Amino acid sequence: MTFLRSKSSVEQLEILLELAKDMGYEVRHETLGGSGGGTCEYAGRKCLFVDVTLGLLEQLDSVSRALGNDPQVALYEMTRDQEMALCKRKAA
Repeated sequence: MTFLRSKSSVEQLEILLELAKDMGYEVRHETLGGSGGGTCEYAGRKCLFVDVTLGLLEQLDSVSRALGNDPQVALYEMTRDQEMALCKRKAA
């Protein structure tokens, strides 16, 4: 019998950041003073800002919310790990 090991928060964040890159986002880690980051589009490029002044779980929630609000995520064929990480954060 195989048991699925729950991913750590660090692993979940890495998985979601990889999903963002796969979806065409430029991922930028910036000091944003606790604003949380998020997504924007400029000059035809999509960018995801991760606020490094936040704690790990807050970064994870911010990235999850940003990706979850992108209508493209529903059309994107995610890996099982990506899907699990996104769903797990939505439920939290």
